[in-house]
Amino acid sequence: AATAILNARKVWVIGFRASQPFASYLQWQLTQVIENITAIPGSGQTLGEHLVSLAPQDVVIVFGLRRRVARMELILDQIQRSKAKLLYVTDEGVPFVTSAAWHFQCHTLAPGPLFNHVSVMALCHLLTTRCIEIAGVAGRTRLRGIEGLNDSLEEL
Repeated sequence: AATAILNARKVWVIGFRASQPFASYLQWQLTQVIENITAIPGSGQTLGEHLVSLAPQDVVIVFGLRRRVARMELILDQIQRSKAKLLYVTDEGVPFVTSAAWHFQCHTLAPGPLFNHVSVMALCHLLTTRCIEIAGVAGRTRLRGIEGLNDSLEEL
């Protein structure tokens, strides 16, 4: 999955409700080594404004943790029609999606009233770390450029 993410024309990350913070986090982390990545939809945007641009060379990462939005099946169908590669991250209650290139089912059940998202964060960390490793010299060059600009702009 990490190799496909690095080689994609564009990486799209989608999440709603409890999944949205994970989508934003993963996009933020992968920006370290991937230039053309976006979390969608943004504030005030519709999915149609983005999904129209999906191409077979793209990777779409969808976080579909409980409680998924009602339109999730429509979104997955559109991704499949675009022929983009789907990386689907769900909880253990979602049946395996055979149309996905990768379907990671994360254990989220917990004894209390809240779901446990530790495995989701671990997966985000693993994907990001693996992408940074595989990116090699190009990834390190981008990271150095980001750090240099942060220093020169006195942002950190």
